[in-house]
Amino acid sequence: NDVLFLLIPVLGPVTQEYEALKEKYEIAVRCQYEAENFASKVNNKNKILKRQSQMLLDKLTNVNIVDINIDDENDKDNEEENEYIKKLNQQVEELEEQSSSLSAELKTLKEDYELEKGFNQKLKEKVESLKAKVSQLKKANTSQEETLGLLAKTSEKAFLEYQELRKQFENEITDRTAVEKIAHNLYAEREAARRQSAMLMKDIGADKKLMEALIQNEDLTTKLETTKKDLEYKIQILEEQLAAENNSSAAQMLENENSSLAQERDALLQRLSESEKNSEQLRAQYSLLMKKYEELESKYERAVAPPPPPPPPPPQMSKPGSFLSRITGGGRKKQREIAQKRLQLGGAAVNVDYSKAVDEMMKRIQSGNISLRPVLKKRTQSCPEEEETSAMSELQSILGKMKKARSEDDLIGLDEPTFDEDSELGRTFKRIQARQGPDVKPKPLPRKLSTIKDEPDDISAD
Repeated sequence: NDVLFLLIPVLGPVTQEYEALKEKYEIAVRCQYEAENFASKVNNKNKILKRQSQMLLDKLTNVNIVDINIDDENDKDNEEENEYIKKLNQQVEELEEQSSSLSAELKTLKEDYELEKGFNQKLKEKVESLKAKVSQLKKANTSQEETLGLLAKTSEKAFLEYQELRKQFENEITDRTAVEKIAHNLYAEREAARRQSAMLMKDIGADKKLMEALIQNEDLTTKLETTKKDLEYKIQILEEQLAAENNSSAAQMLENENSSLAQERDALLQRLSESEKNSEQLRAQYSLLMKKYEELESKYERAVAPPPPPPPPPPQMSKPGSFLSRITGGGRKKQREIAQKRLQLGGAAVNVDYSKAVDEMMKRIQSGNISLRPVLKKRTQSCPEEEETSAMSELQSILGKMKKARSEDDLIGLDEPTFDEDSELGRTFKRIQARQGPDVKPKPLPRKLSTIKDEPDDISAD
C-alpha cells in the first residue's frame, strides 16, 4: 500500500511522457514513409531527366557513345546506400533502447528518491524528538543535581547540629544524675535526722533493741532509696539506648534514601551519555543520508538531461573510378577534339560556348552523383550552323538557370517555359516528341539531385 501510495503521483508524468514518445515515434515513421515515397518519385523523375539529357547530348555532340554496363556500379551504390540505411536504423534502435532504459532508470530513481525522502523526513522527526528528550533529560539532571547539592548541604548542617545537641543532652544527663544523687542523699539524711529527732523526743533511746531496730530500719530505707535510684538510673539509660537505636534506624533510612538517590542519579547520567551517543550516531547517519540524497539528485539530473544529438551523416562522395569520372576524365578531351574535327570536316564553325556548356553540364552531373544511361536511338543529321548556334545558346541559358536554382534547399518547378517554342531548340524538341508519339510524359520538375542517390534502373519500365 505504501508503494502504491508513492507511485500514484508518478503515474501522471510517466503516462504523459509515454504518450509524447509514442506520438514522436509515429511522426518519425510517417516522415520516413513520406521521405521514401518522395525519394522514389524524385528518382523516377531523375531517370526521365537523365534520359532526356542523354538524348540531347546525342543530338548535339554527334559522338559515338559506347554502351557501358553501369548496373554493377548502381548495385554497388545501392549496396552502400542500404548499408548506410541499416546503420542509421541500427542507431535509431539503439537510441530507442537507450531512451527506454533511461526512462526506466528515471522511474526507479524517482521511486528511490521518494523513498529516501520519506525516510529522511522520518529520521529528521526522530532526531528532533530525541533532541527534545535529551534537553528534557538535561533539565531534569540539572534540577536533580541542584536538589542533591541542597540535600548534601542540609544533611551536613543537620548532622553538625545533631552532634551538638547530642553533646548537650549527654552533659545535661550527667549533670541531672549527679544532682539527683545529691538530692537523694540529702533527702535520706533529712529523713534519718527527722526520725532520729522524733525518737529522741519520745524518749525511746533507753531501749537498746528498739534503737537497733530503728537503725536497721534506717539503713534499709537508705538502701531501698539508693537501689531505687540506681534502678531508675538504669531504666533511664536503657530508655536512652532505645531512643538512640530508634535514631540510628532513622539515620539508616536516610542513608538508604541517599544511596537510592545516588543510584538514580547514576542511572540518569548513564541515560544521558547513551542519549548523547545515540544523537551522535543519528547525526552521522543523517550526514550519510544527505550524501546519498545529493548523489540521487545528481543521478536524477543526469537522467533528465536530454541525450546528445546523433552524429551527422557522412558526405556523399563519388568514387574515383565511377562512371562520371570516366566521362569527365581524360577521355573527355579526346571526345571534344573528335567532335571539333567532325564539325570542321562538315563545314560547320566550332563554337566555344558549346564546350563551356558541356563542361558546366558535366560538373552539374558530377556534383549530383548521377550515372547516365545510354539510350539507343538512331542518329540524326546535325543541324545547320545557324540552328546549332541558336540551340547551344538556348541550352546555355537553361543550364545557367539550373545552376542558379541549385543553391536553394529544394528546387521548385519553373512556371514559365525555359525556352522559346519558336526557337530552333523548341522546334527540335517538337520533332522529337512527334517521333515518340502521342503518349508524351509531362515535363519533370527540376529537383535537388545531390540529396538522393540513384536507384537501380528498372528494365521493364524502359
